[in-house]
Parts: sequence; C-alpha cells; structure tokens
Amino acid sequence: MAIAGIARALQATGGKKVEYIAGMWSTRLLRWLLWETEGGEVQEKYRAPSWSWLAVGGRVFYDTDLIQGYRYLKTGVHARVVGWKVVTGDGTAFGSMTAGFLQLRVVLIPVRIEDKGGKFEAALRKDSMVGTGLGEWILEGDLSWSWDADLDESIARRNSRASGRIFAMPVMEMTPTKGSEDAYLYALVIERVDIRGQNDVYQRVGILSVFGTIREAKKDEVLGHDNTVVRLI
Repeated sequence: MAIAGIARALQATGGKKVEYIAGMWSTRLLRWLLWETEGGEVQEKYRAPSWSWLAVGGRVFYDTDLIQGYRYLKTGVHARVVGWKVVTGDGTAFGSMTAGFLQLRVVLIPVRIEDKGGKFEAALRKDSMVGTGLGEWILEGDLSWSWDADLDESIARRNSRASGRIFAMPVMEMTPTKGSEDAYLYALVIERVDIRGQNDVYQRVGILSVFGTIREAKKDEVLGHDNTVVRLI
C-alpha cells in the first residue's frame, strides 16, 4: 500500500501518458523489465506477474547506467511491446494484483540446463550468436546469469531439467563509446508455461547479461531465429 501511494504521487508528476504497470512505468518499459534480485524467492501467494519485481522476495536492483542511459552512445532494441493488461482488486493500476500479462515481439534463443555434478548451470547453444531484425552480430564474451530464485531449487521443484523449455529473450543492446567494438546485451530468461491450447505463454525466471565484442556473422553461423510474439504472465 505504501508503494502504491508513492506511485500515485509520482504518476501525477509524469502526466496521464505515463502509465503505472505492476510496479513499473510505461515510459521506457523495456528498461524497467531488466531488474535483478539477490536472495530472491518465488512468492507462494500471487503478488504480481513474473516480469514484475513485485513477484519476488529479496533485494531487487537495477543497473542505473542502463536505466538512465546517459553513458551509452548507442542503444539497440531487440524486443517490441505489443500490449499488456494488469487486473487488480479495485480496478485501478495501484490496487492489489490478481492477474496480468505482457505481450512482446521477440527473438527466442534456446538455453540448455546442464547438470554439473549435482549442480545445475545454464548455457546457450554452441555460441551466443543473436540474429534480429536489426542485423546479425555475435557477442564473444562472458555470460552472466542472474536467477530470480535459486536455480537448483527451481529445477528440483519441477522435478525436471526443463529441457527445451527455457529461452533467452534479448531485450536491449548498448554500445559504450563511439567507435567501440564492445557491447552489452541484456536478455530476459523465460520458461514456457503449460496451458492447454496455448503455446506462447511464458514466465520470467531470470536475466542474462553479456559483455563482449561485436563482429559480423558469417553465413554458416546464422542460426535463423524468427521473431515471435510471446505472452509473459
């Protein structure tokens, strides 16, 4: 309730065009999706959609440079917001949430979950090539995985390795300085949800960030990812 009161006051300063969406703002919404958590826990009682930081318990934080964007010369967007809906108990954007979804047009990259001696680790396919409508390029660098809840506990709770169910969904790319061949890539990690008659429903399970060097992709390195519309709940 306290957060809702603060949000009401802040929205009044932003005008009617700025909408409050499950703890975030419609302005630059893609950046607001890229929160991270430490010591995160999935809440047993529904509190918010999985893509909202309100859905997890634990410390939540943002890369402030990413949110403010002032340090970066160039920003590339790899996702497009199609629409959203949040259902609340009182019918306002600030009430207790009972359901919600966010639709995005994105590229999905399969993620492997590997058992490393009883401890699970995530990996992309052979390389970290990303093909998008903005062009094809390769990030050759370190991958940093941040999970919304402990990965081992999540896999054990589902009693599976989630083979073929988890994907990286590139959201934004940032180039630090003019003429730089380095770039940061931020992607949500999402998992397919089983709902009868629907195959495009997913939930957020973490975030992937990559810092590396951009180079042009060779023809035999293009994985042929297609743009698709996903519904995050």
